[in-house]
Parts: sequence; C-alpha cells; structure tokens
Amino acid sequence: MNSRVYLLLHGIDEEGVDSISYRDLCRIKEAAEVSKYDVFFTFDDARLSIVEPIINLFSDKIDSVYVCPIVNRIDTHGYANWGQIRVLSSKGVKIVSHSMSHENLRLMSYEQQNHEMLHSIDILSRKLGISVQYFAVPLGEYDSNTVLIAKKQNIKLLVSDFGVMNSNNNVRILRVPVHKFNVKECINLLEGRRFAFSDQLLKQILKKTLRKIIGYNLYSRLRNIL
Repeated sequence: MNSRVYLLLHGIDEEGVDSISYRDLCRIKEAAEVSKYDVFFTFDDARLSIVEPIINLFSDKIDSVYVCPIVNRIDTHGYANWGQIRVLSSKGVKIVSHSMSHENLRLMSYEQQNHEMLHSIDILSRKLGISVQYFAVPLGEYDSNTVLIAKKQNIKLLVSDFGVMNSNNNVRILRVPVHKFNVKECINLLEGRRFAFSDQLLKQILKKTLRKIIGYNLYSRLRNIL
C-alpha cells in the first residue's frame, strides 16, 4: 500500500497567502495523478471559492477530496451554504467538521473542546444525512484532550503538522500545507523530487515546534512581548 499524502488547502483565486490559483490547483492535481503517493485534497473552512473548482476538476477522483466546514460560518458571506455542501457530499466528497467556531482548542477546557468537536459533527451528520468521522483541527492547535476525545469517539483528526507518511491506523492525519508560495515545492514532493522548504512553510514549522517545546501560554506571552 502506498504512503498517503494529505494536502491542506483553503481558498481558490482569493486574495491572501493561503489561497492558490485555479491553474496551480490543476498543476497539483496533475502531479497527484502520477505520484507514487496516494494523494488526498482537504479544503479547510468550506469557502465559497472552492465549490465550483471541486465539482469541475475532481469529478474523476472525487473520493480524494475532503471539505471541512466551520459550522457557524455555513450560509454566511464568503462560505458555502448548506445546499452546496449537500451537493458536494452527494457527489462523494467526504465532509469533515472544522469545529463550531474555529477557536483555538488549546485554550479550551475538556468540556468546551468536547462541544466544539462533537456538537459540530452531530449537526453536520444530521443535516446532511451522513456519518461524519473526521475533525479538522482549527488553527493547527490541539492538545492531549483533543486526542483523548478523538480516541473515545473514534474520530480521525486532520492536523496541519507537516507529514507525508500516513495510514488508516493513525488518530492524527498529518497534512502538507499548500499556499501560493510553495506550489512548486508541493509539486516536487508529489513527483518524487526533493522537497525544498519555502521560507513561509519553514517559519510555520518552526513556530509549531517552538510552541510544542515551551507550551502555548508561554509562546503567546513571548510573541506579545516581541
């Protein structure tokens, strides 16, 4: 069985660092089709800009696509509505909870995290008539309580920690963040060439590593001082 690569994407043809162009999405999909990895595309937030590109581009490989709505933002400006999410689900897109509010889970109690995770999953499951089994961690921030809740409820966590080796046995599914500054590096990775870290991605990885070493509270205080 091939190793799995999960790509983390956001908007298409939007302003901002985390958006990529439709042309670049096509290039990445082409690289995925010949990759030695099994490649999956995860779209956090369920922004309105991703709906048509997914329908138009992934009709031949729709089971490789995951869409992760923030429940409280569905039907609001710039985000997909319930009807569009139902259409994506009916076509075979896997729907993933991205929480109720998109707040930082590390700053929440066990009970608050439980609500963010399980209530959002319940709403999506009931409204769409499906079984939602994945949870995309907001802001990439989670702790031992997050993992404990996921294990108890048999939920898979999609996280933004960089990784290319995934299996069905993992509670945490690592994802490769894709943004407008590292499209070339992402394509190189999928095509089996050496992955060169862009400055933006390297900074993100270093920040996450530092937070894990010193703890989020101390990291926040230092960031505010600096």
